[in-house]
Amino acid sequence: MFAFILFGMFIPYQAVMLPLRTTFTALDVTRGVPTLIIAHCIYGIPICTLIFRNYYATIVPNEIIESARVDGASVTRQFFQLTLPLCRPPLAALATLQVTWIYNAFFW
Repeated sequence: MFAFILFGMFIPYQAVMLPLRTTFTALDVTRGVPTLIIAHCIYGIPICTLIFRNYYATIVPNEIIESARVDGASVTRQFFQLTLPLCRPPLAALATLQVTWIYNAFFW
């Protein structure tokens, strides 16, 4: 799984089309916009994972999360009140990139 996440973004769409079509046929989801949305979400996961992981490793200080843990905050509260507000820049960048890539892919 890690190898797919790490190297998945370097595989061109043309190499993934046939296995993706086979998977969608097996799942009986072969027509319409939902199929395109699912395909783009699956194909966008590796780059999003890479960007978020690097952002969290460098920007989000561990001391803030540790202090929240000491204060008794649950994991969900730590995520929604500390981590999520700190990750607005990569969210904005990835949203812009994904929308642009998906819009450009509709021409094909």
